[in-house]
Amino acid sequence: MGLALSRRGLHDGAVTRCREAAGKAEAVGMGAGRRAYEADTLLMLGQVELAAGSYHTVPDLCGQRRELVSPLGHEADDASYLELEGDVLVELGRREEAAERYAAAAAQYEGEGTGHHADRCKSKLAKLR
Repeated sequence: MGLALSRRGLHDGAVTRCREAAGKAEAVGMGAGRRAYEADTLLMLGQVELAAGSYHTVPDLCGQRRELVSPLGHEADDASYLELEGDVLVELGRREEAAERYAAAAAQYEGEGTGHHADRCKSKLAKLR
């Protein structure tokens, strides 16, 4: 619901819905399934915050997500937060750091066989050069 609201430009409602989903994700239970679900809600919240222009909140969300996802060993999920961090860093004018994140995300996506995501990151990287 949050992503749909964001796409319609209803950013306040989108942020509220994604925050509610993130809060509910914490209550789902224990184990890898809960961590993966919570990480997904944090990714959505980060995307919505980015669309809303709340750039300074996204790096913390990415850090929280990294703590949840990295132990699971799923490189493509790790890459998704690197890409999101790159998007935020571009908006903050920190192009060099964004390029580093996009390059790392592209490499991780390729390692997981998700070439279409790697291509997207490479395209973003090319625009920075």
